[in-house]
This record gives sequence, C-alpha cells and structure tokens, in this order.
Amino acid sequence: MEFEYNYEKPQGRYNISPDSFQAMLDNSAVCRGCNSPSKIMERSGTRQGLAARWIFKCISFSCNSHNYRSSLPISEKAGKIYDVKRVVVLAFRAIGKGRIAAQKFFSIMSLHPPVHLWHQHTRLIENKTKDLAERNFRDAVFELKMFKGNVGLVPNYSDEELQEKVVDVAASFDCSWSSRGWSARNGVVAVISEDTGKVLDAVYITHSCRKCTDIEDKRSKDVLHSIL
Repeated sequence: MEFEYNYEKPQGRYNISPDSFQAMLDNSAVCRGCNSPSKIMERSGTRQGLAARWIFKCISFSCNSHNYRSSLPISEKAGKIYDVKRVVVLAFRAIGKGRIAAQKFFSIMSLHPPVHLWHQHTRLIENKTKDLAERNFRDAVFELKMFKGNVGLVPNYSDEELQEKVVDVAASFDCSWSSRGWSARNGVVAVISEDTGKVLDAVYITHSCRKCTDIEDKRSKDVLHSIL
C-alpha cells in the first residue's frame, strides 16, 4: 500500500544528529564539482554551545571545489554571536534558572556545554528587556491619556502636549514574589490602570544585596576591615 506524505519547509530550531544528516546527504547529494560523495566537516574551534561552522567537503582531494568552498554557520548569527547562544540564556532565565541548571540539562542531553559568556549575555538581555519595558510603559501611559481625552475627562491637547501632561487616573497595585512563603527575597510591584487594564509601571524589590554580601564576606575573612 502506498501512502501520500505532505512535506513543508522546516521552521524554528532543531537538534540535528550529524550521523543522520550524513546518511541523508549520502542518499541525495553529491559534489557539484566532480559528482563525488560529500562529508560533513566541522571547522575546528568554531563550536559554541549548540552552534558551529560546517562544510560539505568533497571526499576527492583532486576536486577543485576544495579551493573555493567555505564553511557556513549552522545557526543564525548577529555579528559574532550565534542567536541560539543568547536564546539558551534567555530560556533558562525565563524559568528562573541559571548556568548550573543549563549545564545539567546539556549534560543529560549529551549536548556541548552552554555558552561561557553567561553573565555578559544575561546583562545584555536585562538591558534590552528594561528598554522594551520602558517603551511599553510609556505607550500604555499615553494610551490611557488618550482614553481620558476621548471620554472628555482631559482637555483636548496635541499629542506632544499630552505626552507632558500629568493626568489623574485610577490604578491598582499588585505584587509578586519569586517564591512562596516568607523565604522569598526578590519580587516586583506593578501599577495597573483601572481603565485599560495595562501595566503603567513596575518596580523590582529585594531583601538582599549582592554587593553588601560580598563586603561582609571580605570582612569575615579580614580582607576588608570595617570603618568605624
């Protein structure tokens, strides 16, 4: 019995087995220069987490294709950084986990260790997130002002004037902690519009300070003396 299969272009990211990929290559592709089989090769020193630079290299050393073919990244790049490296950091940060959890996951999955510039990626994601949040807050505030103007609770101003005006609005406050119970040390407080239901501002709060902890640790080791 014959079956009909529907195929579509792959989307998103995949964890590809080089052996399986090589088997597909052996059955469907040859070198365009001499029609000899090609092998998947990885450029030495390019492996970064889930990404590297690969080349389909002809097995015939007499083939001229060796002179002009170059390796290509198996993941998209933004400058010198593979996109998948930053996505890994974002994914684990989004579920409240850090580098140690990522290392355990990658080890169990038999994957190459995660990115070594973990903290730098975290800081970049944090800065980009703050910028995006600030823009969203400003847009939500302006939308609320426009709403008040449309219902006649605010005089008719131009958009430029309305951006600078202070408007009385009804809002509620809500907070959330990083974990349940009194052991939570980090949380966030949000201001929510009663009219639009959108968040107008948010503030991060914490019971701990890493710099203070580091200083106390140095003092306990007599590295840093208290100043009286």
